[in-house]
Amino acid sequence: MAADLMKLLMEGKTYDWVLRHCQREDLTAERVQEIRKQLAADGIDLGTLAVLRQLDPFVARSPYPSKKRLDHTQYYFFPIPAFDIEVFFAVFITEHGLELGTELFPGKVDWQFGHREVQYCIGGEVRVDMVAPDHTETTRTVRVGDVVAAPAGANFVTYSTEEGGRFGHAHIFLVNEGEVAGRIYYDVAGTLRLQTLGLIDPPPGQQSAPFSDVSARIQVRNCRELLEVHKDRERDLPTWLRNGWERREQTRALDYAEGTRRVVVSSPDRRPSDFIEWGKGARRCFVNPLIAEQSAAAADTHFPSGYKRLHTHQELWTILQGRARIRQSVPPLHSDWVEVEVEENDVMVAAGGAHIQVLESTPDFVVRRMAESCARNQHAAMMELKLELDGVPRNL
Repeated sequence: MAADLMKLLMEGKTYDWVLRHCQREDLTAERVQEIRKQLAADGIDLGTLAVLRQLDPFVARSPYPSKKRLDHTQYYFFPIPAFDIEVFFAVFITEHGLELGTELFPGKVDWQFGHREVQYCIGGEVRVDMVAPDHTETTRTVRVGDVVAAPAGANFVTYSTEEGGRFGHAHIFLVNEGEVAGRIYYDVAGTLRLQTLGLIDPPPGQQSAPFSDVSARIQVRNCRELLEVHKDRERDLPTWLRNGWERREQTRALDYAEGTRRVVVSSPDRRPSDFIEWGKGARRCFVNPLIAEQSAAAADTHFPSGYKRLHTHQELWTILQGRARIRQSVPPLHSDWVEVEVEENDVMVAAGGAHIQVLESTPDFVVRRMAESCARNQHAAMMELKLELDGVPRNL
């Protein structure tokens, strides 16, 4: 049955909407058959999906407030002969301008980033040779709990190994290109999942790619461990301090025009009980900024029950500990609301322009928020407050 593209678009059945089916958590055998029949009735196969993929960048403006649970049992094994590397790879969120997934490197990987990316290390203690876009060369040891911001054009050589019973390097990767660009890079994993889960048929004469269970090979499977404070860790200051505190605004403006040129590595430096108070009244929360660059921002945040605010720009949230019930309006019309219950190891989209309400949360509830830039949702101001409270010298 040929698809009626106009009818599909009028009903909101876009490319992202189709991919969202493989990210559901209720995929019983019966539910798979129901979805399969519905997609078939709509005339959606791989050919229709390819057409919808071309249309979506022009019709999608805001990401949907998706929610998913991290799962290390459904990875894909990707050998990349052109670069002589092998990786295990899973994608959990694919939305307009947003992607979140996990990777495991069983061996050495030499990779140059064609986009900006943030990584939360969840496995291994490995040497990484880094070359920034401005040709600055550094070597760092990346450990569990580290947060790494890689600007577009950076090159990483990661000396991962699983020999001798060691854990290979693994990380959660996050891409936030913002609402305007709306770009995504790894939606191939979504189309593969649709086939592996039996929601649509693979191309004629081909078989669906199998899942790989790598659970036993991932060092950290409980996200609360990412909150641990290691006093001996090296933490980079924001790169916009390189010309001194007094000129930080001009330096940030330069970065906004040219992009952050350095790789930044940080990690938690205070426990949730020592987070910094931010905002007043219903907007009050407690934060610990970790990364605040032009190319990305990350901050651990405790949202108490009753928190309520419109977040102007989209973010990816990783639940590190605790539980909460969160309600979001769906932009741009806000005629619909999405309510989800989240707990440790869940990941979700905080949609740009959405009214976000934390209806209930446990006292230990903490999320790690990843934004497109420190220019979004006050991340730069949060980092400035932290630097002042920590007594970072003004004469840098």
